[in-house]
Amino acid sequence: MVSVRIAEKKVWVDNVSIPLLSGDVHYWRLDPANWHPVLQRAREMGLRVIATYVCWDFHEIEPGRYDFCGETDPRHRPVVCPSFALRPGSGGVCPASLQ
Repeated sequence: MVSVRIAEKKVWVDNVSIPLLSGDVHYWRLDPANWHPVLQRAREMGLRVIATYVCWDFHEIEPGRYDFCGETDPRHRPVVCPSFALRPGSGGVCPASLQ
């Protein structure tokens, strides 16, 4: 079993320390072709945690109708890059189809 603890201003997963640093990526402001390169640059800067949020105005294609699957525009599907783990946070919801 994996051991996770917080000590010395870091998260420790087993015996590997991970600095408590994160960044934000607003996927809905980017062309989907740039999602992977932007996440890769963030990783190269040492970030291992990236936060994003759902921009309801962007996803509401008409009053009361939302697109989270990219049916009307591929940018409406939240970031899904196979080489990056997608984990919904405690403040958000991620439908099973997007996990």
